[in-house]
Amino acid sequence: GGAMSLSYALDHPGDLAGLILSAPAVDVTIGVPRVVVEVGKVLGRFAPRVPVESLDAALVSRDPAVVAAYNADPLVHHGKVPAGIARGMIVNAESLPDRLPTLRVPLLLLHGSEDGLANVNGSRMIADIAGSEDLTYTEYEGLYHEVFNEPERDQVLDDVVEWLEPRLRS
Repeated sequence: GGAMSLSYALDHPGDLAGLILSAPAVDVTIGVPRVVVEVGKVLGRFAPRVPVESLDAALVSRDPAVVAAYNADPLVHHGKVPAGIARGMIVNAESLPDRLPTLRVPLLLLHGSEDGLANVNGSRMIADIAGSEDLTYTEYEGLYHEVFNEPERDQVLDDVVEWLEPRLRS
């Protein structure tokens, strides 16, 4: 969701007054050999429904109740990610270094340091390259992917409210 929201903000710069991103998956090829990435892009183009990769639900949160609810949720896709989705994520990620300097809206960027689903280096890159003069990056030590569903959720929500309040008044 974070990567899609970021893409929307880049494609429609006049539509938003601000942007909050939580653990956007924008560094999706880290540790993957370049040849595998290129084969994956071709596969995603010509066989988009082929399942290619599973996501480990245990990496969503350190809270076992959150993981159990995630696993039981019928609205969550529990199979492998289709090649077409993987291709879209790769192509989007590859475009970001050139596009991020045009991002000018106020930006709050949140990421858990131990996120095993979306590499935290992607958020660090956004923080380094984005063109917004109003950018706040918070990396939560030890938290997993769903920072709003971690035991420290109250702190995360307080941080969001603290960021929003002065921007809603102006």
